[in-house]
Amino acid sequence: MTLKLRGREKCPLGFEGKRDEAAELHCIPRRPALATLLAQLPMPIGSHHEETGILVRDGERLYLQRDAGGHWELDAPGQALALLGHRVRVIGVRTAFDRLTTKQVTSL
Repeated sequence: MTLKLRGREKCPLGFEGKRDEAAELHCIPRRPALATLLAQLPMPIGSHHEETGILVRDGERLYLQRDAGGHWELDAPGQALALLGHRVRVIGVRTAFDRLTTKQVTSL
């Protein structure tokens, strides 16, 4: 969205302006930095999680099918493979949008 404002001196709050050759002021919305947006997420990167569900594998990737719905891709040690298909508790840190680096994987 761009606002064209002829004869105005400045843009409204939340917009930054640039003038063209005809002296029209083009006001463009300011975009917050990605880090600011990530910090506002309900589960920011670096947050700690304790989840339960079924440990499954898809090719080379390991996933936790959460009891509460959804899934996490897991960065887990090789010992976790012994628990495939079992209901487990995973304790870890969020390192990407849908990824947990695990600190602990235990059978329930």
